[in-house]
Amino acid sequence: MLKLNDLPQEPCKINSDTQGKPPSTPLILDGYIRRAELARMLDVTERTVYRWELLRIGPPRVVVGALILYRVDSIQKWLESREQQLSPIRKRRGHHPQGKSQGQSTVKTSHL
Repeated sequence: MLKLNDLPQEPCKINSDTQGKPPSTPLILDGYIRRAELARMLDVTERTVYRWELLRIGPPRVVVGALILYRVDSIQKWLESREQQLSPIRKRRGHHPQGKSQGQSTVKTSHL
């Protein structure tokens, strides 16, 4: 299971050894990741992430033309919103400790 600490703090770094060449990732995309990277981090398929998008249950996304990006901060908030507490154990409906079901009665009636 993915932990919040597993998410990269700086997912889109500029390659420092470009030697005068343009950076592979523009500075403007710092803090954003692509669908494939999100799927890999969450250990799901890209198709699952796409399905989440269609059902509007996944993390918020940014669409620029055909480019779909996810902000790391938004992913972390989305994961936190999905955090669940264990609920207390509920007694089963109709369960009685003596082994009698709810419909059975221990009172006998006599016919006159």
